[in-house]
Amino acid sequence: MAVNFGTILSTGVVTVVGTSAALPVDVPDNCHTILITNLDTANTIYVQQGAAGGALAATSSLVVPTSGSATIVCGTLTQRPADLNAAASRLIFDSNPAATTVYVTYVCGIEV
Repeated sequence: MAVNFGTILSTGVVTVVGTSAALPVDVPDNCHTILITNLDTANTIYVQQGAAGGALAATSSLVVPTSGSATIVCGTLTQRPADLNAAASRLIFDSNPAATTVYVTYVCGIEV
């Protein structure tokens, strides 16, 4: 993945509840913080690291409540324990009780 100098906004739409989806934009190598925002007032967002496709449970996910947000400090590529862009370890999203839009901002620094 390329290095980015600034922030990148990536949105992913959860179109089928119970079927997790990954975002269309990979995490840049020099991204150190990921901001997840839920602007929906009726639906909760679930976040996990893994392969997309299955349903995510609230008991084993990072839960972003309605009108809420979450921050993940992931470190740059050389500091991460796993590749966030590998198929089996991507950030994946689901929602409940209905479909919603996930707003994600990657905050990038100078170092990789």
